[in-house]
Amino acid sequence: MWRKVFRLLSVTLGMLALSASLAAGAGSVSRTGAVRAAPARPRWLVLSAGGVSISQQQAGRWTSPTGLPPGTFYMLLPDPGRAGRAFAANGDLYQTDDMGQHWHRIDAPAQYAAPAGFTYLAVDPPQQMLFAAGRQPLAYDEVQRRWRPWGADWPASVLPALLMVGHDHSLYAAAGSSLFRVTGAAARWQYWSRGLPDGHAITGLAMGPDDATPYVARDDGSLFAVDTAGRAYGLPSISGSPRIWAMAADPAGDDLYVAAGNNLYVWHQTSEPGETPSGNWTTPVRGRGDDPIVSLLHDGDDIIAVTRSGALYRGRRARWQRLQWAPIGRLNVPGGAISAALSASAWQATTPPRTVPALFRQRCLSVGTGVNETFDVCGPFRDYYERFLHPILGWPRGVAYMTKGGVVQQVFENVILQWRGGSVSLAPLGALAARGHHFKPSTARCDTVFVGGYCVDDKFYEFWRQINIDSVSIFGPPVSPLVQEKSSDGTGHVVDVQYFVNARLEYHPEPQLLQHIQLSSLGIEFGARYGR
Repeated sequence: MWRKVFRLLSVTLGMLALSASLAAGAGSVSRTGAVRAAPARPRWLVLSAGGVSISQQQAGRWTSPTGLPPGTFYMLLPDPGRAGRAFAANGDLYQTDDMGQHWHRIDAPAQYAAPAGFTYLAVDPPQQMLFAAGRQPLAYDEVQRRWRPWGADWPASVLPALLMVGHDHSLYAAAGSSLFRVTGAAARWQYWSRGLPDGHAITGLAMGPDDATPYVARDDGSLFAVDTAGRAYGLPSISGSPRIWAMAADPAGDDLYVAAGNNLYVWHQTSEPGETPSGNWTTPVRGRGDDPIVSLLHDGDDIIAVTRSGALYRGRRARWQRLQWAPIGRLNVPGGAISAALSASAWQATTPPRTVPALFRQRCLSVGTGVNETFDVCGPFRDYYERFLHPILGWPRGVAYMTKGGVVQQVFENVILQWRGGSVSLAPLGALAARGHHFKPSTARCDTVFVGGYCVDDKFYEFWRQINIDSVSIFGPPVSPLVQEKSSDGTGHVVDVQYFVNARLEYHPEPQLLQHIQLSSLGIEFGARYGR
């Protein structure tokens, strides 16, 4: 149930500045660029050279939290299952339960502390478990209120540097140039990066857009994906191999965002499962001067990027699958350069989102009108799309999603594909569009097919009959006679139309058209609200 919550981990990298953010719920920055006040709640929690600062309701007012000592902190980490709870590490461990205003120290067993103390944290909200990196990975069981080593046979010669929880509650730990994985408290740690070249330390971990693939960043600027068998595959290099500061998966899409050097890059993987990753890097945000993005924070379906100087960018879901990025303001934080940040949305307890089955992340085909104007059509929906293609279904208007009723849907311009019980069908948009009309049953002679009081008109019969699965038209039976209405093509022309359960067919007599029969754009009309 928490599968997708773990995707919302944004890893900010650096020797003394590492942060993660899980965020959902209310947005933290308005789409117009203005910072919205959060009544009686802190706005931002920021880690900078001057320590930890917290913003209040009034714009520009920053204060120091109570209970945190001055100096450098390694990371800030919210608990996505508890509103207002977060953790901080500076060698010692601290916890807040009131959105960062007051903190208290968490006692941890000194015998397990590394030379630098406890430096990195991770949380598993459903298990109410806090993990800390010391001499080995430790777990704090909140129910039993005790610390214990997590996993058996941790290599004694290495210190864990980074931790990440998987959607299946497995724990990943990076140490030097190696990645390890354990599936439970009594399980043995396994080496989980076969094929990863030695010689460069792992500096960042992030769970990929598929909810299952760990992505590894190294200190030479290289990136690797690790498959379900623990084999590492190199991604194409980012030009110049710049330092990687942060990584985050698209909360509602299939892209990986990487802050490297002064730019933000996006990776869209096009390989089939088990194959060497392939794809391309593009650059939606180009930095200015020496001002790298140090935090990538999820905010609902959006991502907020925070630079070292406090500049803010939002990637928001527009018409196409990829996020569209724009500057939205600045944080004027006292204390110098920012190294980590949490936005207000991190303080909201998250509701586990509905996630589509894994087969809708497999065998994906990018469909659309251009490189950045596409959506992935995957698994069973890909099979259906390749059978009928764009002239029938139209271009996709979003990725597949799970409805409240547990049905997987994907909106296209003309139709909505639905998957339930292992089969794909069309949503009854034609019947929905016909509501409000008062069509009289046909009494004329019918030479085609007569169903439910209506005859399939001669103009549409051959087309209706040919577009079928197992000799049954995908459009369903008619729910109206032939009528004259405005076309949905935007011209305003009145054309002959007929409503069917799953679609509305239009007849365009223009001689220059190769196909005179077209589907109305009912997916566009009803897609934003149908089944959600």
